[in-house]
Amino acid sequence: FRIMSMFIDIKSGTGLGDLKFGMNRETLKSLLGEPDEVEQYSLSGADDDQTESWHYDEIELAVSFIKVDDWKLVSLTTSSEDSLFKGSGMIGLSQKDLKSELKKLEVTDLETEDCSTEETPNLKLLFSMNEGMNFWLEEGIVTDVEWGVKYLNDEEIAWPD
Repeated sequence: FRIMSMFIDIKSGTGLGDLKFGMNRETLKSLLGEPDEVEQYSLSGADDDQTESWHYDEIELAVSFIKVDDWKLVSLTTSSEDSLFKGSGMIGLSQKDLKSELKKLEVTDLETEDCSTEETPNLKLLFSMNEGMNFWLEEGIVTDVEWGVKYLNDEEIAWPD
């Protein structure tokens, strides 16, 4: 699939292949086309805390923009086995293999959180604050990798060049 080959390399704090954090919705749309689904929500309920997520089913990618930063791209989520982090595939790994692989890649600040619900009884999150990455596991297998911008401090985003 031609488009996916352009968006294969997960870059912590920077983006995915040609997609760079900080790009606007129009630029992203020129690269990926129209999304299959668009959803808007607010995690806090505040009007200025609006997030817009676009889903691209065929390439197994979700992109998110936030209103407070002029609708710039701030996070990406992939469930594609073709996506690689530092040359390694993460999707489909067991929790043990994920930890082992990340250790080889010198990602050692992993924390684990149980996010199970009635709908998803075996949902775990492994995350690295240093990399700004979340690894979602269902039934002990990595299903999604999510990463976003890095921050200079509590407020200020370190936008990639």
